[in-house]
Amino acid sequence: MNNPYDQNLNNDAEIKTENTPVNEEPAPKPEEEKTEQAQNTQSGTQNTSQGYSEQYQQYNRNTYNQQYTPPYGEYRQSTQYNPNNQYGYQRPQYNGYYGNPGYYGQQAPQAPTYSPYNRQQANKPEKKPASKGFVIGMLAIALIISIVANFTLCALLIPYEDTNSFNPGDVIVQYAPKNETTAPITDKGVSAYVASVALNSVVEVTTETVETDTYYGQYITEGAGSGVIVSSTDDGSYILTCAHVIEGAGKIIVTLKDGTEYEADAYVCDAESDIGVIKLNVKGLPVATVGHFDEVVVGETVVAIGNPLGTLGGSVTNGIVSALDRDIIIDGTTYHLLQTNAEINPGNSGGGLFNAKGELIGIVNAKSIGENVEGLGFAIPVNDAIEIMTDLIEKGYVSGRVKLGFELFEIQTEEDIRYWFKYSRYFTDYGVYIASAESSDFHQGDLLVAINSVKIATIADVKALLQEFEVGQTVTVTVSRIVGNKVQIYDYQLTLTEKTA
Repeated sequence: MNNPYDQNLNNDAEIKTENTPVNEEPAPKPEEEKTEQAQNTQSGTQNTSQGYSEQYQQYNRNTYNQQYTPPYGEYRQSTQYNPNNQYGYQRPQYNGYYGNPGYYGQQAPQAPTYSPYNRQQANKPEKKPASKGFVIGMLAIALIISIVANFTLCALLIPYEDTNSFNPGDVIVQYAPKNETTAPITDKGVSAYVASVALNSVVEVTTETVETDTYYGQYITEGAGSGVIVSSTDDGSYILTCAHVIEGAGKIIVTLKDGTEYEADAYVCDAESDIGVIKLNVKGLPVATVGHFDEVVVGETVVAIGNPLGTLGGSVTNGIVSALDRDIIIDGTTYHLLQTNAEINPGNSGGGLFNAKGELIGIVNAKSIGENVEGLGFAIPVNDAIEIMTDLIEKGYVSGRVKLGFELFEIQTEEDIRYWFKYSRYFTDYGVYIASAESSDFHQGDLLVAINSVKIATIADVKALLQEFEVGQTVTVTVSRIVGNKVQIYDYQLTLTEKTA
């Protein structure tokens, strides 16, 4: 696949009818008769005005696209989709409570409108033309009002932006308001509400990877996982997933909740954080609302949405946040993860973990598997995931990470010795060896002993230690080397550079 990154979303009025007794009202007096006649005269004038109004409204109903306008107090049901908000359609709006009025395809009742033709116009004296001074004054007032209105409109249109986070550029992420602790109330339960809000932003991800084997030759393997749409603009849509779901794939297919399929146009991965990003050249997809991980607390309700087993897309499970900031070692890499007891299965990787308000707080990436092990699922905190995603999109790598400039391999078992047999003449002990180095001070086959006097036993030790350093910092690297028939220990000063690949 062409991967440019690697190369470079009534109160109804109660009507009461009272039966008035007949012939119980006394006959009016002569003065009251005159008053009643005057009232009847006014009532006749009003009835005439109402008659004109009813004729005018009837004319509107018959002539405006032959559409019927229901009387006040009734809902109007739209029968066709109209993305331009034209007459007869109103976009559904969330009113803060799942299950309350505001249904899709319905329009709220409108107050009756009155035409100026409903009543007779009195003869008015002819107006004199306005003076130049008056006209200039009115234009000046209109200009001031326009400036103030534009300023107010711009202020209203500025989206929420967390000043403590990165500027995503063309990647527009929809953040939830901070410190909003009230969760929506629903009679269907929290999980049902979260599903209604977030389900459409979670996608199925299937991959095809070309494998090579000495016996079978080349063959294609298929994989499956999940992803979450976090940005969809005119520049395209970006989907967060896990690196282990899409890394090395020759073809990636993204399937939306409605069954629509798209082939990925590009992708980029960061194995160190297990974050992957898929790009689709499609706009207007439903996006997840991103929450704030610093507001997440242990014990709060969470909902996981994903594609377990690779065949059950859109599955919803619930649980709680079991712990924060767990350091979990997977394949020699240490990850800082959120722990949850929500049910996680193969295929859930890359899916979303949402809070009770339907806000994305994590990307599901692992489950602890073992005998008598249940209820141990893990997710990448959303603030880390978004920051890494933005770097990958804008730069192709994660900025701020340091590197030693070594290609390393590890000897821990006899199987490792057989695998790295070509370096066997350098082996003096178990540990981490240098296969190649950018600095001429270090040789192939050097055994990495320590960095800044911290002993190194595994590659995981190296990765964890490098997270404590910054680009440009100088460290002391201790290695052991075979010189003749002896093993010598050497200390070298090494300036750390930024890792760009």
